[in-house]
Amino acid sequence: MPTTVASLAAEGLVPTRRKLEFDAEKLTVDDLREELRLRGLATSGSKAILLERLEEAVATRSDIALNRLANVKKRKRNNNKREPLREDFDSDEAYQEAWTKWRDTRDNNNESVKRSREHARQRKSDHEQLCQEREQENKLLVEEVQLLRQQVSCLSKVLQQPEALSADEQMVVRNLLDPVAGLAGALDPVVGPSDSSLAM
Repeated sequence: MPTTVASLAAEGLVPTRRKLEFDAEKLTVDDLREELRLRGLATSGSKAILLERLEEAVATRSDIALNRLANVKKRKRNNNKREPLREDFDSDEAYQEAWTKWRDTRDNNNESVKRSREHARQRKSDHEQLCQEREQENKLLVEEVQLLRQQVSCLSKVLQQPEALSADEQMVVRNLLDPVAGLAGALDPVVGPSDSSLAM
């Protein structure tokens, strides 16, 4: 039976190539750089270069950890807020595609923020206008209540002390009773038909 590298490796005569215990290709550029940094390796270059550097170090150096070193749970969520850099991509086409996507996302976000602010300003304006209308209505209601109180006071005085009515109070009573058919004549015995202050 011929001797092969596989048979020698099975017999322990040839050391097997060390491999990472996680799929490094699924990591983002920032995650790869973090793994390299934690292992004391260079962190510059595109994703392909970072992958090659990490895998080569693991395969050739026994002191390089095979497991993830970065704290995955506390790792900040990757987002598209940062503008893509050319050095993170293997080709101009991939970089341009990522940059265009980032630019479109940024423009959409800016437009959403603009619409949100416009809606907020409109809601504030509508609220202020509504408050002004309510304030005006309340003012009118207060004036109506004051007028009603004055009218009630005059009518009460007509029944209790008609002789004590002032000229202004007599005018109020006259204005109240004139629209009611038949009541104007009933008022004459109370205030006196010859009273000049009640003349029509």
